[in-house]
Amino acid sequence: MERPRKMAEACWPSPRGGEDPWAGAKAARWLPPSGQTVVRAGLLAWQGLGARETGAPRERAILVAGVEGCWPDWLSGKSPGDVASGWRGRPPLWLLGCLPNLPAAQLAIEIGACGPVESRRSRADDGAMV
Repeated sequence: MERPRKMAEACWPSPRGGEDPWAGAKAARWLPPSGQTVVRAGLLAWQGLGARETGAPRERAILVAGVEGCWPDWLSGKSPGDVASGWRGRPPLWLLGCLPNLPAAQLAIEIGACGPVESRRSRADDGAMV
């Protein structure tokens, strides 16, 4: 198995300035500012790889590193039933903005990726990926 290698990285706002790669995106309305930053930085890194691939699909992994504590306090340690009942009084798109893997999922959609979007809460979870 080939060892993974870093092909591109980016941050937003870009120190070089330039255009917003996600300007006017409808999906931005349900992402908090931190999530929008993740998508924009990911799009810049993807654009940094050059032209989109043609022909046979190739495997690519996109790593999005974030800050721990992304889950809202009221979600920690609760069952799915507790979460469902606690969510009823909130707007329908509210939970989407709370999910830590939503920015990574949105980035996958934007670049046309096919495949799973997984969340790892700690370095200890990395063993499950091997």
